[in-house]
Amino acid sequence: MPNVQDRDALYYPYIHIRDINWLKGTLLCFPQVRRIVPSDFPLNDSAEVRKFLRLRGARGEPLLTQEYTDYHFASSPLQATQEQLLTLLKSNERRIKSQYSQEAAVRDLGEKYDSFEMHAGKMLAPLHDYLMREGIGWYSRRTRTQNADTRWVTLHPRLGEAIMSLIAIAIAQEAKLDIVTSSGRLHHALAVQDENEVLDTLLGRRTAKTEASVDEKVDELAEIVMTTCFDLNRLDAEQIAELIKEGKDLRSFKNALVPFAEELPDLADPTQREKRFKAKAQEVIEAWQSYKKSLPWFALDALDTAAGASVPSLALKAVGASHPVTIAAGAGFALFYLTYKGAKIWRDYRKNIGNPLNFLTRIEKAGASLVLPPSTSISDQ
Repeated sequence: MPNVQDRDALYYPYIHIRDINWLKGTLLCFPQVRRIVPSDFPLNDSAEVRKFLRLRGARGEPLLTQEYTDYHFASSPLQATQEQLLTLLKSNERRIKSQYSQEAAVRDLGEKYDSFEMHAGKMLAPLHDYLMREGIGWYSRRTRTQNADTRWVTLHPRLGEAIMSLIAIAIAQEAKLDIVTSSGRLHHALAVQDENEVLDTLLGRRTAKTEASVDEKVDELAEIVMTTCFDLNRLDAEQIAELIKEGKDLRSFKNALVPFAEELPDLADPTQREKRFKAKAQEVIEAWQSYKKSLPWFALDALDTAAGASVPSLALKAVGASHPVTIAAGAGFALFYLTYKGAKIWRDYRKNIGNPLNFLTRIEKAGASLVLPPSTSISDQ
C-alpha cells in the first residue's frame, strides 16, 4: 500500500477565510493552509482567524500563512501561465467577448452580474490591461466607491474562476501544494492541477481528462470527512494545533484511507463527484464506528493517553467499575487481575490502540461531534 504525500494546502479562490469551521477541518487534513495574497493587500482577518496565523504546527510553522503573488510573478511558472492565457484570449477574442464580457455577464446573471471580484494584484499588467481595455473585465463597485488604489476587477464568474484556477495551479505546482476549495465548478481540474482542462472548459472544448492519483483522492476524501461529518465549533485553534502537532497520526489516518480512495471513480462533474466522495466518507465513518465497538469496554476512554499508561493503572481501570475492592487492594491485585483474568483484554487493547482510525476518536474526544449518524445513507442518484 502506498504512503500518501505530506503536502500543505493552497486555499482557493478567496483571500480571507469565510468559514472558520472549514479552516479547522482542513487543518485536520493538512499540516498548513496557505492563501494567495497580493503583497500590498491589507489583510482584515477576524480575531479567531488570527490565532491560526500565530499558532505553530508540526514543522514549527504557522498553521495559516500566505503565498504572495509578487514572489511567484518573479518565477517562470505563474508568468508563463498568464502569458499562455492572454494568448488564448486574444486568439479567441470574438468568442471570449460574446461569452464573458460585461454585457454577457448582465445577460447571463442579471443583477448579480458583478458577483465575481478578483484583486488586480493577482494578475500581471498585460493580462489586466487587456481585460479592462476589451471590456472583458471592469472595476467593481468597491473600487469605484472606495479606494481606487485597491483595485477589484469584476469578471464573468466562469472566466474569473478559470483565471483564479490557473493562478492556483501554477503556484501549487511550484510550491508542491494541494489545492483546497469549498466551492468551484472546476474542482476536478484543481484536484489534478491540469491547466489544459481549465482552458478547454473555458472555451467549451472537449478535453482529455487527467486521472486523479490515489494521493489526490485521499486528500480530498480526508477533507470531506473532516469538514462535512464533524461539527468542529467546540474545537479552538490551540486544540487543532495540539491534534496535528506531530503529524504522524494524520499520516497514518490518510494511509488508512487509501483502500477507500482506490474505489472512487474519478468524476469530472462536480455534483456527482461530491456525492460519490460523501458516500465514501460515510463508509469511513462506519468503519470507525465499527472499530470503536470492537474495543475492550474500558479502552475507549483511555485511547488518547494509553501510550504512557502503566499496566497497573489500566488494570485498575479495567476492574474498577465492577470491583470496588480493587482500590483498597492496590496495584498488586491489579497486576494479578491483569495477568490471570485480563490478558486477552490487554492484548486486544494493545492491538487496537494503534488503529489509524483512532485519529477520529482523538478529534471527537477533543470536542468535535459527529453530525452524520452511522445509519445515514448517502445516495448516489
